[in-house]
Amino acid sequence: MYTRLCNFLGPLASSICSWPFGLRPNSAVYFLRKGFLTPSLENKQRQEQISRGRQAQKVAKSRCGFLLLAIFISTHLLAVDPFVEIEEMPPLLPSLRYWSDDFQKTKKLSQIDQKPILLALINNHDCPWSEKICADILNNPLFIQPLQGKFLLVFSDTPEVFHVEKAPLLLLLNPEGEEMARVDYRPSTPSYFVTQIVELYADYQKLTSALQGDISLLEESELESFFLVAKKLVRFEDQRRILEVGLKGDRSLFFLIEQYSLLLQERRVKDKEVVFLRKKIEEKDPTNELGTHLKLALLDFEKNRSKLNKKGSLKEVIRPLIRYIEQFQDPEESWQINWLIAQFLFSRDEAARALKYAEISYLQAPEPAKPELAQTIAYLQSQI
Repeated sequence: MYTRLCNFLGPLASSICSWPFGLRPNSAVYFLRKGFLTPSLENKQRQEQISRGRQAQKVAKSRCGFLLLAIFISTHLLAVDPFVEIEEMPPLLPSLRYWSDDFQKTKKLSQIDQKPILLALINNHDCPWSEKICADILNNPLFIQPLQGKFLLVFSDTPEVFHVEKAPLLLLLNPEGEEMARVDYRPSTPSYFVTQIVELYADYQKLTSALQGDISLLEESELESFFLVAKKLVRFEDQRRILEVGLKGDRSLFFLIEQYSLLLQERRVKDKEVVFLRKKIEEKDPTNELGTHLKLALLDFEKNRSKLNKKGSLKEVIRPLIRYIEQFQDPEESWQINWLIAQFLFSRDEAARALKYAEISYLQAPEPAKPELAQTIAYLQSQI
């Protein structure tokens, strides 16, 4: 409404202000004042000119009156001043009624009360997701009330201070300020985030308690369980400690595959140590009864994809998946792998090549999956 009002009043105000004393340039009074009409005109003609001038004055006054009325409506009824620039609203932040904005003070309180810290990291400028998490989650009583007595709530709108590149983000910290776990933001309900935070903290406590004892005495299944918890909490040192124990003795393939995964984070797929470990794992499951070869192929694929640059070969990235399909030829798995390849190629603007693998996937897929695959194939065909 404000924009339409200004668009209407702008030309009107400028046209009125451009007339001398509010009169149109073609009025008789205007010409009299400018001296363009001489005193030799007949009296009747002069009276008619003066009359027309007065009429023009009335019209001008009525338009000025309308202008003043419109300004009054915009300022008093619409609470908008057309001559004052509207200031931008400040960014939406967590309410100080529930959240502290002083991290150091919160950290000291945490050490005194021995309570964990829930740190909400948000961006303070032009971040719709930060505003959304504040409005939907951080200021929502359904989120605050279940956590308020268990955690000390603090927020910061300078995530870079905490060496975090992506925000919004929720961090669980111990009283020393060390990270226990993190929860990425995604649009969801307050109860979802409450559940995630409570479960992560419980997992952290169980893991910490277990690591304080002799974990070599744990059963293999328990070791695997604690390793997955450490992986979920992104605690690399704990993963390595559990892995070291898990690899001793006659353990299952679980820890060998996890060792392979960790090794790939530091080495290339063709590295000698990586190749040696892969062969060792494959020999323990030569016919792929435990799905070992598929796990290795997916790990290699992810590694190749993460290291792909502009000069990289797409064929090299998908090679582990192609090799697996050719070696085992299992239709139940092949259709999903071919579909994964199609998705990857399409993400790299290779629609024609993506279509080839998508059509192969469609032929191998079970009937319930085909309708959705057919829709995607039709879309790929439209992009070629």
